[in-house]
Amino acid sequence: MSYTAPEAGAFAKKKGSLSQKVCYELGLIDTEIESLGAGGEGASLADGKIWVGDGEGAAAAVTMSGDATLANTGELTIAAKAVEPAMMAVTENYIVVGQSGGAGAAKAMSGDATIASTGAITIAAKAVEESMVALAEGKVLIGQSGGAAAAYELSGDATISTAGFVTIGAKKVDYANIALTDGYFLTGAATGAAQEVQMSGDATMDRDGELTIAAKAVEGSMIALTDTYVMVGQSGGAGGEKAISGDATLANTGALTIAAKAVTPAKMGITDGSIVIGQDGGAGGEKAVSGDATLANTGVLTISDSHMKRVKTALSSGAANAFCLAWQNPEDHAIIVTRLIVDLTTAGGTETAVLDFGPANDATTHADGLINGVDANAIAIYDNIEDQGVNGQSVCKLDAAGGTTDYITGQILTEAANSLVGNAYIFYTAV
Repeated sequence: MSYTAPEAGAFAKKKGSLSQKVCYELGLIDTEIESLGAGGEGASLADGKIWVGDGEGAAAAVTMSGDATLANTGELTIAAKAVEPAMMAVTENYIVVGQSGGAGAAKAMSGDATIASTGAITIAAKAVEESMVALAEGKVLIGQSGGAAAAYELSGDATISTAGFVTIGAKKVDYANIALTDGYFLTGAATGAAQEVQMSGDATMDRDGELTIAAKAVEGSMIALTDTYVMVGQSGGAGGEKAISGDATLANTGALTIAAKAVTPAKMGITDGSIVIGQDGGAGGEKAVSGDATLANTGVLTISDSHMKRVKTALSSGAANAFCLAWQNPEDHAIIVTRLIVDLTTAGGTETAVLDFGPANDATTHADGLINGVDANAIAIYDNIEDQGVNGQSVCKLDAAGGTTDYITGQILTEAANSLVGNAYIFYTAV
């Protein structure tokens, strides 16, 4: 017998399916058997046996076994898992794919994935759609440490529904979970979602959360205050609402009412030497005293030399025809005497004694041009306006000191006035 079975590598490279190649080899064996006269229609062979050459070169009837069996109909049945990869002839990077007739065919994998000769399948980018993934209801795919995905139910700070709706748990979002631009903060948009914005307008905010209100940005309408209360700074630096009390009260119209006698001199800010004088409109205004007089900060009023002055001089007692008053003009210019007041505090002591006063040329000249006929024995006050007598006048003029008529004299007439006590007040102004 000259038939020689092919090596495994040569067998694998033969064309056709495995069953086709096996049948082909069996055909060669049959031909060899017929050529030896052992086959043919008249050959005797037990059911299911085939002729196989033995070690001595003779044909022997055996039953096919091992990876395949052969029926008497010639049908070859390959055992399950008997065909190993090395037994198959497949083009590099191809795979065996069943065809419509039931036989396999070598095909290159294409479409959503490709396969290498190493068996590595490469899925094309974006080729896997959600409908291709087998995933339990309510679970999501999460990458694992080995690089593969695993299905897990979302839990912890959020959950997810089968519709893909993620629900974040109450108070689960911490500030560290939010990505925000430096100096920005989150605010709700018209759509209901949050958006990051930078604070502007009446206030700004830095990255540390410090809010800075712009100058003059806070208006009265922005502040919540109890009726008639005001905002007052407190010890910690914050404002607190308080009702005005004490020396003043405040209405909600802004009208401040100062309590009666609440304003003392020490509470008033007035320029040194000035006084407060009512102005047109009813308000007070500080003014310096000027004109005919000035005022010191001690309260001393000084009348100007060129204006009204007052002199007080004591009256002297004496015998009849003695002078109780001899006052000389002290100024170096003429003066006008506008008033003479005689204040008798102790009676002279004689009922018929009288006094005359008036401008005179010297200290011992009688004169009655201001007051005449004053009762020296009566305690009373006389002046040249109401009590001038017959010859008295309401005003007179004196020359400068040393001039012709520079005295005002007062003379005791008729009787003595030895007990007389009193004062004369002379009012004059410079000419």
